[in-house]
Amino acid sequence: MKKNDGPSPLVDLKWRRFNEKGDSFVVEVEVTQTEDFDKFAPDGIRAIFRVLKDDNNGESRLVVLIDNHKPLGFHVHDKLPDLHDSREKIQANSWQEAWSIFEEKMQEIFK
Repeated sequence: MKKNDGPSPLVDLKWRRFNEKGDSFVVEVEVTQTEDFDKFAPDGIRAIFRVLKDDNNGESRLVVLIDNHKPLGFHVHDKLPDLHDSREKIQANSWQEAWSIFEEKMQEIFK
C-alpha cells in the first residue's frame, strides 16, 4: 500500500438547513482516513459531525459536535454551546454508527 501525502477524505459535506422557526444552521460532516491508528483506533478513521447555529449578528455557535479520538473514541460534546470540554462517550464502533446518532441529534434540533 502506498503511503499518502496527507489524510484521504472519505466524506466531506457541508450544507445549510432551516428549522420550522426559521433558524439557520450549517451542518458539516468530515470523515477522513488517517495513518494515526493510535489516536483514531482501531482503523485510523477520523470523524467529525457538527451543527452550527447562525445568530442575528452573523456569528455561528456550535450546538452539536460528535467526534472520535483518544482516549474516549466516539463521543458527543454534550453541553454545547456553553461548555465545549464536556464530553460523553457514545455507543458507536464506526463512523456510520456515529452518523446514525448524529442524525437523531439533527432531528431534535430541526423540529
